[in-house]
Amino acid sequence: MYIKGDNLEVNTQRISLILFFSIFYLTGCSTVNSFLGIDRTKDFRGSLEVMSDRDFLDQIDHFSELFRSSGEFEVINLEGRGFEYLNSVYQNLVMNNEILITSPQRPRFFIVSSKIPFHFSVPRGDYFFSTGLIDKYLRNEDLFVAMFATEVIKSNLGVFQKREMVPVGYIGLEKILQYLRVPLEVKNELNKWAYDVIRRGGYDQAALLNWLQLQNKNSLDFSLQVGDVRQISREEFAFKNFIVTELRDGIIRGGSINASTEFYYFMDIVRRNL
Repeated sequence: MYIKGDNLEVNTQRISLILFFSIFYLTGCSTVNSFLGIDRTKDFRGSLEVMSDRDFLDQIDHFSELFRSSGEFEVINLEGRGFEYLNSVYQNLVMNNEILITSPQRPRFFIVSSKIPFHFSVPRGDYFFSTGLIDKYLRNEDLFVAMFATEVIKSNLGVFQKREMVPVGYIGLEKILQYLRVPLEVKNELNKWAYDVIRRGGYDQAALLNWLQLQNKNSLDFSLQVGDVRQISREEFAFKNFIVTELRDGIIRGGSINASTEFYYFMDIVRRNL
């Protein structure tokens, strides 16, 4: 059985400049399956419509169960204070971005015991983070939120590129990360949206650039996450150009939330599972 892919189209609107781009993934007869219209400088005012193949999103969502049951890694369902912390960050991001994220999920969070730095999410709100990623690269709260915000957007808006898939009853880490990658052009747009989501949540949006630079500096460690490591430097370059535009337009504003004690408690949970 195959699920044949169509396309992903993302449209970002600004005050007097409308940028259009289309990403076409051809597998047989192709059509445009997604349209997003977002006016960033007007606090996401304007139209937001997502037209997606629900069967495809259901298939991607099932990856969560297949990955957790694969036995490749120990996967811990985060509960108690650890869940409460991540849920509070999640709620803070989505509740301050209600025009963009109109139907918040009921998220679940999973800590994967692995030295490999990786993270991913699926359409219904399952979020996965490796212990190696958090302990080695996300030791402060702003960096963690910068990474997390992009996954929140992807999962809530269903930003996943359609691909041919053959169900085999299980899925390993390398395959799931391969399936969940999106083209560089889409990542660049996601970074712009994440920038606003982070800022509106009261966090330091400059941490997003730090997060991209950290990946670029340690590109070999992130090769399994991104695939072609050359894209990391291109992604950083594109975001720097975006930041220059924001500075020119006077839009840059710093965050106001300090690192919480609950973040450090969450870090303790992660380290106990190293």
